[in-house]
Amino acid sequence: MARGDAKAREDIKTLRELQFTVQGGRAIPLLAFARVEYGFEESYVWRRGLLPTITVQADVAPGVQAATAIKAIAPQLDKLRSELPVGARIEIGGAVEKTQQSAASLQAVYPVMIFLMLTLLMMQLQSMQLMLLVVSVAPLGLIGVVGVMLPTGAPMGFRRHPRRYFP
Repeated sequence: MARGDAKAREDIKTLRELQFTVQGGRAIPLLAFARVEYGFEESYVWRRGLLPTITVQADVAPGVQAATAIKAIAPQLDKLRSELPVGARIEIGGAVEKTQQSAASLQAVYPVMIFLMLTLLMMQLQSMQLMLLVVSVAPLGLIGVVGVMLPTGAPMGFRRHPRRYFP
């Protein structure tokens, strides 16, 4: 690594003719072993999974969930993916990725959670028939949940929203 004085660094022509001493005391110009040109260089290389990455960010319109927007642009993304060079790929991140990660972590504990709930119900009610009755009417609670969420415009999902549930 070498650095010329300030005046020599101002002109690319001067840089090209910069002389370096090599073994044997011979002087050779920089152009003999380097290409000197003006250009832009990335100041920082973003990586994802240790691979260089270009990140495209966008925000969805008010009232639209990220998953809905991704479904809407999926055909265009698939077309773009088919035109990418070998080794390049498009990945979805952000809120959709976080939701998928949250759902995956919940799915891992669903069997244990259901077993514990059924066991506690059976212990409290002391009857298998009563436990089955309670479990069979539980889906009717969705009627109330949907009945409140539809008029308020609250989405059914994992994403946390500002307090706009009750106008």
